[in-house]
Amino acid sequence: MLRNRHKPYHYSYFQNLNDVNLLSEYEKVNCPVLAMAGEYDYHAINTDWAFDIAKAVNIGHEGKGNAIIIPKTTHHYHFAKSMEDYVQKRQAKQITLEFMSQNFNKELVELASNWVKEHIK
Repeated sequence: MLRNRHKPYHYSYFQNLNDVNLLSEYEKVNCPVLAMAGEYDYHAINTDWAFDIAKAVNIGHEGKGNAIIIPKTTHHYHFAKSMEDYVQKRQAKQITLEFMSQNFNKELVELASNWVKEHIK
């Protein structure tokens, strides 16, 4: 059973999630969307999903979907020298809450804030 910080995820959650065509659901979204991913997002396998989400939103509502990849940044939005460095630190259990807060990519806040100012009116 997978766990989040507070309680376990029941395996059926992921089975049910797999039954949903998420991209077709994103096509129904009628508001500005910003899909963000870190360049070194170890958890997402690759960052193409952010562009897939933006593309799906734009199929349903042209111009509302946007995606950005944040350079040298991980899934948890902290800096990493490289994907290899991030993986090594994870395996060595060096990625702690303290580490993440000390290495948080503050550029993310500016990017997101500027996007909101531009798209949410």
